Amino acid sequence: MKRIYTIFILVYCFVACTEWEPVTTFAYRDYKVEESAKIEVNKSIAELKAMYKKGTALNINEEIVIKGQVISSDKDGNFYKSLYIQDESGAIELKIGKTGLYNEYKLGQWLFVKCCGLTLGGDKGMIQLGYKSDEVQYETAYMDLSSIIDEHILKGERAEMPEALELSGESLKDEKNLGRYVRIPNLRYSKKIFAIINYSETKSKDERVFLSNNNYGIDTWALSKPHLLELLNAGNFDNVRNMDKNVKRTIIENMSIVSVFPFNQYFSSDGVEIGVNTSSFARFVDTKIPEEVADGSKSLSLSGILTTYDGKLQFVLIDASDKYVKTNQ
Repeated sequence: MKRIYTIFILVYCFVACTEWEPVTTFAYRDYKVEESAKIEVNKSIAELKAMYKKGTALNINEEIVIKGQVISSDKDGNFYKSLYIQDESGAIELKIGKTGLYNEYKLGQWLFVKCCGLTLGGDKGMIQLGYKSDEVQYETAYMDLSSIIDEHILKGERAEMPEALELSGESLKDEKNLGRYVRIPNLRYSKKIFAIINYSETKSKDERVFLSNNNYGIDTWALSKPHLLELLNAGNFDNVRNMDKNVKRTIIENMSIVSVFPFNQYFSSDGVEIGVNTSSFARFVDTKIPEEVADGSKSLSLSGILTTYDGKLQFVLIDASDKYVKTNQ
C-alpha cells in the first residue's frame, strides 16, 4: 500500500509540474493590469515637466503619478539606458540604468510612474525623470537598482504604438513636442555632418576630432569604428582642435577610438535644420541613406523621437526599417 501511495505522489508531482507552465506563462504577464487599473493618475506629463525650473534639479517629495505609452526602444542600440513615454499632453525621458529595456517595456505599452522619491532634471535642453544625482555635472542619475525601478515604474496593459505626430518647419521648434514620437515629412538632405570622436577612456575635451560642413561622401546614418578609421586614414576630416597629425596617426595605428558621439546627419524641413542623431553602437550604424535622398533627387520622411541638444534640434530613429525611414516618391 505504501508503495502505491509513493507512486501516486510521484505521478501527482509530475502532473502538477506539467500544469505549472500555464501559470508561469500568466505570471510572465507581469503588467499587473488589474493592479495598475487601480492606480490614480494625478498629473499629466506636461504638468510634471512644468514643475522643473531650468538649471535646478527637483527632488519630488509628493505623491505624483503619471501615465504614458512607451515610444522608444533600445533593441537596435540607438537608445541607451533611456526610455521615452508620452501621453496626450507631452513626453518625457525616463533614465533607467539597464540595457535591453525593449524586453521588458514594449512599444506602445502603458506605464505608470510613481514620481515621489525621483528627481526631475534637465540635460542639454531635455527634461528627464531619474534618480537623485551625486555628481555636480548631472541633474539626474539612473534608476539602476531593480528594487528602485520596480517601486517607481509599474507596467500597464499593452497597446499599439500611438500615431506619430506630424510636424515640419517651425512647428519642430515648439518645446511642448520635445520627446514625442513624431513624423517629419519631406526632409531634404543637407550633405552636412557633425561628429565628435572620443579616442581615449578619459574622453577629455581636448581629445576630439570634429567633422563638419563637408560630409566627404559619408552617406551612412553614422560610422562604425572600422568605417571611421578608414576615413581618418584617408585624411577625411576638416576641422581639428588640439590635435596634430602625429596624434591622428596614433589614433589610427592604435585603433584607440572609444566612440563617436554625437554623430548627426543634417536635413532640412521647410528651412529648419535638424540633425538626425545616430549612436555609433546602433545596429544600423553603417546603413546607407537612400541613394535618391543622398543625391538630392528625392526627400525623406522620418518617424522617431524629437529632441534637442544645446538649443539645436535633434531627431533619434528607433531603427532604420521602412516603418521609420521612407523615401518619398
